[in-house]
Amino acid sequence: MKILSKICFGCEPLGGVDSGNVDFDEIAKAIHKALELGVNFFDTAGAYGLGLSEERLSKILGSRRNEVVIATKGGLSWKKSTSARCVVVKDSSPATIRRDVESSLSRLRLDCLPIFFVHWPDINTSIEDTFIELSKLKNEGKINSIGCSNFSAHQLSTACKASQVDYVQLPINILSGELDGDISKICTNNKIK
Repeated sequence: MKILSKICFGCEPLGGVDSGNVDFDEIAKAIHKALELGVNFFDTAGAYGLGLSEERLSKILGSRRNEVVIATKGGLSWKKSTSARCVVVKDSSPATIRRDVESSLSRLRLDCLPIFFVHWPDINTSIEDTFIELSKLKNEGKINSIGCSNFSAHQLSTACKASQVDYVQLPINILSGELDGDISKICTNNKIK
């Protein structure tokens, strides 16, 4: 695995949802400028624009998509709705995780996903089942690193008992608070980045 740049370029606006008016040409320019400045870490998800963020990121990066680290997320399903938006539900069942990995590989035009996060814990699927499936996908060479996004300390601990967890992504930043002490201990004890 490549050394990650300290700055990660978030690609949710490439999905075109919840970001207001988005100028995709300007985002493409920003991505190329980030590459020029040494940023090699890009974060996206299947749920961002229902796959559009991944497709657009792949197109913008072109052949450089194999030179950078792309983190994507799965474990969310969507259903058509009568409103303008789809209904998104947490679904980390093994079948959905496998489908999401395969779909992300196709949209990103990669042979192996550098990092695959479970986007949100799913209370209807055992964490063990989800992470056993992720281990299988890793052994098959479809993902390089496994991550947890938005997991509590207890959920993260359970995931670590079922599989190697390489990365944790939490909804905090330098402006909004510190890392939970229990999560920090789990990350230290399990060598999670």
